[in-house]
Amino acid sequence: MINKLIYIIRYYLQIKLNKKITSNGFVILQSNVKLIVEEGGGIVFRKSVTIKEHSVIYAKKNAKIIFGDNTSTGHHTEISANTFIEIGSDVIMGAYTYITDSNHGYKDSTALIRKQAMESGKVSIGDNVWLGRSVMVLKDANIGDNSIVGAGSIVTKKFKNNVILAGVPAKVIKDIYE
Repeated sequence: MINKLIYIIRYYLQIKLNKKITSNGFVILQSNVKLIVEEGGGIVFRKSVTIKEHSVIYAKKNAKIIFGDNTSTGHHTEISANTFIEIGSDVIMGAYTYITDSNHGYKDSTALIRKQAMESGKVSIGDNVWLGRSVMVLKDANIGDNSIVGAGSIVTKKFKNNVILAGVPAKVIKDIYE
């Protein structure tokens, strides 16, 4: 009962009172969750989303992050958007998942790397996807519907529906419905 009350208080303080964050249903925010939205950015939660302990969801200036219905992060998940990240419905994530739509620039040899502009793209994760523990999904990655990404994998490109991905970088190791 006390946990439900705490979830409701977090929901109202972090979502309902923040015009940059919208929800189409109740969102469970567990302890030590940080939702950061810069000017012009936004986070959209569809129905029945759970953000687990110590997760950070960060929409930078003019960026957008969308969570589909019945989606759940793992503990200590970090999602950071410079442009656009869309996570489908019925997605489950293992602990320490990291999702970003950008890489740091490095091509100007006369400038410090930390001073160079970010290279941004988009990330799309389909419906009914399972991201194992410590998966990283990077700029321009696209994971198709009904897919599984093995623990510790790094996804850097586009993949079709109905596959199991694993490795660094991730590659198809099996079609699910073959």
